[in-house]
Amino acid sequence: MSLTPIVIAFVIVALVFIAAGAASLRWAGGGWGVGVGVSSPPPRPTWGDAVRAVRLPAAAEALVVTLFAALWFGSLGSGGWVVLFLLVGALAGGADRWVRRRLAAAVPPAPAADDLKLLALTLAPVHVAIERAGAYFAARDTRQGFVARRLLGSARGDDERLAEALMKERRARIRSDGSVAGDLVATAWVAWELMDLGAPPAAHAVRRLVTWILGRQGKDGAYAEGCTPRRHELKLCEHAIGGFFSYRSSGRTVRRLATPTGATVSSDQGARFLASCLALRTVLRAGEEERTLVRRHVGSLLALPKMWDSWGGLWAPTLTVGALAAIAWAPPPFRGQLPILAEHLALNQKPDGSWRNLDIVHAVDALVAVPLPQAKEAVALAAPRLAKMQTQKGTVGGGPYAEERTLISLRAWLIAREYA
Repeated sequence: MSLTPIVIAFVIVALVFIAAGAASLRWAGGGWGVGVGVSSPPPRPTWGDAVRAVRLPAAAEALVVTLFAALWFGSLGSGGWVVLFLLVGALAGGADRWVRRRLAAAVPPAPAADDLKLLALTLAPVHVAIERAGAYFAARDTRQGFVARRLLGSARGDDERLAEALMKERRARIRSDGSVAGDLVATAWVAWELMDLGAPPAAHAVRRLVTWILGRQGKDGAYAEGCTPRRHELKLCEHAIGGFFSYRSSGRTVRRLATPTGATVSSDQGARFLASCLALRTVLRAGEEERTLVRRHVGSLLALPKMWDSWGGLWAPTLTVGALAAIAWAPPPFRGQLPILAEHLALNQKPDGSWRNLDIVHAVDALVAVPLPQAKEAVALAAPRLAKMQTQKGTVGGGPYAEERTLISLRAWLIAREYA
């Protein structure tokens, strides 16, 4: 093939590529902002800026395409195939990376001053909420008050005596078999409270509670026990997953479960699943991550079909968040999946900071334990919404769960303040 047709073809292809690249950049402008719900969208580049950004990479790509076509029609089968495939590699690799770098650099950042003003307006209610919560917890002689004052750096002089008294009261609830009323959730929660109050995982009371919990693993009534054709097809039977803790025996139907944070589920299997996740979170915090069945439980949560690639449907969001709360305490090999899991929640978060069909406090309770930017950003976005739920008294909502939900919200507000 002569040089003249190649040059003409190159000029035509280059003009088409430059025009298409500039138009694509213009359309993309204004939609690439990332923030905590307060960032201004980046401005749309002018046609001149767009053309200057894409002309060199587009021309290079056009040259490779033209030479590729020339070789294809003129040299294939006569020794030019080696050069042909080298050009394919250049087209797929170098030119594409060059285009991406230039396009990314072509979009200027959003005005910093506007972002700061919007950020200040967004965080103003959060600062007020922290002050109200601090005033509320200042006089509370409870575990929540003790923990909140430590978070705020405002411990009272008698807090150590208070913590010991609260731990003594919890230890008195433990039965001779090591449980609290023979209930999985209650036992796991008392162990959690003891560790919150400063008891180490090796403390005698904590060990008794955790030992009883571990004894419930794989027992009658545990989630995924047994098998049916439908569950086997979905990989939700004992042949595919395991390590779950038994909340109730298989002969007892669970109609509703309310967690100590106020989250609820209203199905038998959902209650068994969520109770097991609460127990798993406790034993992981207590340092039992090396046990075979504990690791199988964590691995099963990560392998559950449809849980981490869809919202709702087979898995209620409350159960998804319960699983994430447990995995957040898992050992490093499993924690490597946390970025994907936290991103799943972040992508399903609404612009107002809440989630569809999910208690916002339950979601935040799981995310505050995930030490990743995706989780912190989602918590920061939820913080103003939680501030709107705060009463003049300082609590988030009312009823028996108000104090725990306020403590969870306080953690979120502190993370939002630090994140900003």
